[in-house]
Amino acid sequence: MLQAVRDDLDEEDPAFWTNALLKRYLNRAYRWVRSEIVKIHDGLLEREKTITYPGGRQATFADLGLPDQPLSIVLLEDISTSADKGIVIDHVDYIDESNYRLRTGTIVDSASFRNTVYYISGDDTGARVLGLRPQPSGTKTLRMIYVPGATELVADGDTPEIPDDFHEAIVLRA
Repeated sequence: MLQAVRDDLDEEDPAFWTNALLKRYLNRAYRWVRSEIVKIHDGLLEREKTITYPGGRQATFADLGLPDQPLSIVLLEDISTSADKGIVIDHVDYIDESNYRLRTGTIVDSASFRNTVYYISGDDTGARVLGLRPQPSGTKTLRMIYVPGATELVADGDTPEIPDDFHEAIVLRA
């Protein structure tokens, strides 16, 4: 891809455009093309993963074997009872519970939620965290369908994780 961009620029050897700069533009173009593909090709980049959520606490994405920066979570369902008939878990925006209590005087507890919901936040180290409310006392088996974030193109031979038909769009956008 790097050579294709150099060919379009009519610059075979790095003179004005360094390889590092072109890779930066290629990665930016790759992320843009990927986000457009997600809009028009429903399900093309989706991945499915079955995870075991620990009881009584949040879990980092790394603990669950998930990428740290998914582009989006399409579906999260509890399949602990039946793999065929999962119970869909809704998404809620993360509420900082202590601040919520201070502002409203209300306690956020298990009774505040009619159904199980999930949220994504960060922990003290900056790692992405998946949390369930109410917190389950035991482990739960969950099925997640998600769109992973783009993997950076670092080496000269790296290829994007999208169909070849879209590679030219990345080169043209770069």
